[in-house]
Amino acid sequence: MTRRADAFRTLRKNVGSRRVARLMCSWSAFLVAPVPKRTTLSLATRPIRESADARLWKAYKTLRRDRRRINRESPLRLLHDLRVACKSLRYLMELYAPLYDKRRAGKLVIELKQLQDNLGVIQDSDVQSATLLSFGAEIESTGNSVRIEQDTISELATQLTARALEARLRFDACFGKFDVRTNRLRVRKLCKPALAESR
Repeated sequence: MTRRADAFRTLRKNVGSRRVARLMCSWSAFLVAPVPKRTTLSLATRPIRESADARLWKAYKTLRRDRRRINRESPLRLLHDLRVACKSLRYLMELYAPLYDKRRAGKLVIELKQLQDNLGVIQDSDVQSATLLSFGAEIESTGNSVRIEQDTISELATQLTARALEARLRFDACFGKFDVRTNRLRVRKLCKPALAESR
């Protein structure tokens, strides 16, 4: 547990540093400053809705591409990549929510959260199981291990592995629920300008 405490101390030290305070002040100033009439930044004058459409469409295509790479034998890394793609799309949808039809975007976010939850159980259970087994090996190497501790750690790791397997078996149904035709049409309607540009 000292690793976690050390990491937390380092985080607190960095977040409270002058460097971060300067960054936050300059970032706030940048956000409220008007865009110069003459700028060399190519996207500075682009309407936010155009940018949002393009980013959402790209994130959605990435999610669907990552899904096509996954089958029942795929390594966890690919499922993790898909989870990251889900997070990207969801966070973009939440960030740009005021620009879109609340009902249409809201339904997508709800179903995306359910898919994320499924992928989260798979990833988190696997990581927790590996961490427990690592702690067990660490405790055993100190010579202070008690048989009941090792049995408990092993049983917990087995339960987590079973939980990950159950979630993985539900994955196809979870993705299928998100990727239904009505949701594909919702995304197309949300990002219509970006679609027109990409043709």
